[in-house]
Amino acid sequence: MFGSKENLQLAVVSEAKRIFIDVVVQPARTEAAGFDRLCALVRTWIDYSSGRTFRGGCFFLAASAEFAAHPGAVRDAITEAMDLWRSYLEHQISRAIADGALPRLDDATQLGFELEALLSHANAESTLHDRSEPYRRAERAIVERLEALGGDQRVLNRVRAP
Repeated sequence: MFGSKENLQLAVVSEAKRIFIDVVVQPARTEAAGFDRLCALVRTWIDYSSGRTFRGGCFFLAASAEFAAHPGAVRDAITEAMDLWRSYLEHQISRAIADGALPRLDDATQLGFELEALLSHANAESTLHDRSEPYRRAERAIVERLEALGGDQRVLNRVRAP
């Protein structure tokens, strides 16, 4: 059916990308582009990872660790999916800056890096120690960072766990 191990791996990456879009991106699209959607994306990503949509947390973080040192089509597909996520996150940050929702920020790429670092570390710590507390710490750090940049507290409350 798949013809090779690589084709099977590519099919798995493609399906994981579809699931990620369905679980993380699509629900956040109900919010207005910019700051509201950024906060929704953070919340849906935390729910995706902590809810163990994939047993190892975020599929792409686990797969990137495994394939980072192995050039080829599978690594390229993982990289492409992760770059697409980063680009979408940065686009929402840029919109939030342009809309005046983050008045003390002028570097969307830097904030995107910070958010990804916090989320990635929460995922790693949570899966390694089998506990949810790292997600609460990431939520707190993200809310505090966005608040320091001038983000609206009412919108930021959406980032916190229900």
